[in-house]
Amino acid sequence: MSDEPLDEIWPFIPDTPCAPGQTILEAMRHYNMSEADCAEAMGLPADCVRGLINNFVRITPDLAIRLARALGLPPSFWRRFQANYDADRARCATQQGPPCPNCGSTDSGPGIYLGYLRRVPGDDVRICNDCSMLFYVPPPLCPPKGDLQ
Repeated sequence: MSDEPLDEIWPFIPDTPCAPGQTILEAMRHYNMSEADCAEAMGLPADCVRGLINNFVRITPDLAIRLARALGLPPSFWRRFQANYDADRARCATQQGPPCPNCGSTDSGPGIYLGYLRRVPGDDVRICNDCSMLFYVPPPLCPPKGDLQ
């Protein structure tokens, strides 16, 4: 068994950050809780819970404690989740995507293949964050020099 940390052996870097709100919503569904039920368990107005679910409200130490009380996961889980989300968003913001064929913006992220674009193996489906156009970037004609065997 190796002494190396797992993230060095098998790094996982998501293409898009996973928002805490989705996990909160999934936990609420697991416990069959409505927004009102969760808000009551947390001692907060329903608008605050809705803001957490929609990622308009960040998870502070106080909210982490309240989430732990309502959903059963420890406060440290919620704080790490928010910190990882913030770090992933910062990392993604510094990466420049290919230019959008519609508006020329390089602010794009991975898109979801919905079946109406002709999919070719190796293509990169992207979505423009400025005009919301879904487009694909074909693979390079020549592989990078390191990939030649």
